[in-house]
Amino acid sequence: MAPRLLREHSPMLRRRRSGLPVIFDPARDPIQPDPGSAVQRISVNNYMIDTQLLVDHRPALPVRDRNMATMMLVFSTGVHREIIFPLPRQNITVQDLLRQCGVHFERNTIIQCEELGRNCIDIVVRVGFYLSRLLTQWAAAGHGPPLPSPLEQISPNNYTVHPQHVRYHEGGRAKMFIIQVSGQNVLVTFTLPGESCTVQDLLQQFGVTFDNSTNIRCWDHQQINGHHLAFLVSLGLPLHDTIIRLSHRALQLLRANDYSSKTL
Repeated sequence: MAPRLLREHSPMLRRRRSGLPVIFDPARDPIQPDPGSAVQRISVNNYMIDTQLLVDHRPALPVRDRNMATMMLVFSTGVHREIIFPLPRQNITVQDLLRQCGVHFERNTIIQCEELGRNCIDIVVRVGFYLSRLLTQWAAAGHGPPLPSPLEQISPNNYTVHPQHVRYHEGGRAKMFIIQVSGQNVLVTFTLPGESCTVQDLLQQFGVTFDNSTNIRCWDHQQINGHHLAFLVSLGLPLHDTIIRLSHRALQLLRANDYSSKTL
């Protein structure tokens, strides 16, 4: 079943219907999801939706309704779209969900998401908010503007790496920790390429074997057990593992020295 639009509210319609429930506040600070939420940030502008956890957080619904979810899209123009979509069997990223719903956005578009769980809305996604607010906050803190994510997912099992946006490196040398279902975990220190490449390209250069059916997931900029990892990669592990679970697993492996090291 394809996602379907329930209703759309324009800014003028919202002013006329002042009785609409207030489910967002554009003046709020950017969202940092609760650790127990079904929605977790995986990069600067993307989130992973744990579909099973989303269902578990609303056990009172009938079985026929638990296979569906409702998303409220809030655009910076003030337009709201309420969309019902079938929950996939596997976890899904917000960007993938937006694409399925026909929402256009650029790689640097500010995207924020949170689990709501009230007013018949499961998740709220804001598209295009807070760019000027974020820049103001970073400037006030003495920082430069926030950098875009060095990762761009281009297929279910691959990502484009934009090395110019990698922050965790020393003189162009970065670290990638690879957790494999085989247990052959490896910490790779490598020289960042001079141009964009893919995660699969890097894995092949590192001598890591996989095929077209291997589940490959990647997250950027993880601080784990004293290591500033430019990338954390899971290879062959279940797709329902969240970044929180993978980070905890990486912490255990690094503490136990249950990995090999490779420098390229």
